[in-house]
Amino acid sequence: MPQRSDTRAQTFLLPPSLEEWTPVEHPVRFVAALIEGLSAADWRAMGIDPTPDPVGAPRYAPALLTSLWVWGFMSGVRSARALERACREQIPVRWLTGNQCPDHNTLWRFYQAHREGMRALLTRSIRVAVAADLVDLALMAVDGTKLRANAAAERSLTTEGLQALLARTERAIATLEAQNAGGAEAPPGLPAKLRQRQALQAQVRAALAADRVAQRGRAKVNLTDADAALMKGRQGIAPAYNAQAAVVATNATAQALLGATAPAGRPW
Repeated sequence: MPQRSDTRAQTFLLPPSLEEWTPVEHPVRFVAALIEGLSAADWRAMGIDPTPDPVGAPRYAPALLTSLWVWGFMSGVRSARALERACREQIPVRWLTGNQCPDHNTLWRFYQAHREGMRALLTRSIRVAVAADLVDLALMAVDGTKLRANAAAERSLTTEGLQALLARTERAIATLEAQNAGGAEAPPGLPAKLRQRQALQAQVRAALAADRVAQRGRAKVNLTDADAALMKGRQGIAPAYNAQAAVVATNATAQALLGATAPAGRPW
């Protein structure tokens, strides 16, 4: 079948439009609307004069620099150098800045000069987003407790302990098999003790093959319950779980988000 051209030398037949390349639901559009909605009093409260000086070298518009910082804090980009890089590499940011790229020194000096005003604006941006139903403002509380596992502490072994147990189990299996081999008076099937040893052998081999000790960063693994770990509680050190519960309060109504048992060493 025919193939699409993949040459990088292709030029545009018509001028490209950043407006068309930026989705209507992209967060940069909320930032632009927020900054455009600021009044002269809002700018004065931040200590910024939006009116340019008629003489001297042209400056970047305060609205442009403010938009960049608001977008940066909303998206987790809080470095002046990272913002400068985003102006070059990200199409939505190029739309936000009108295809301009202030350098990191300009961005940092602007933020340093208006830090307190920017902080108030960032707080206001959250209130506006909540009022516009763009985000949900919620209070979340998380707490945890230790739950005793139905497993014996003696069954918690290190990697070396598992290997030693496997060697002892294999020797015991060999002895039992030798006793059970061939005799006319031997009972049919495997003895219960031999079946138990073989089950333990398979269990230990599985624990070693999975390398649970190394993967979970724990010193020991429990053969009865691999999800349990030795933890210190009111009754001493015993196999247990770390249970976590989270509750979120939205619109003054508390709702349970999560109530589950997280294995020790494996946070949610």
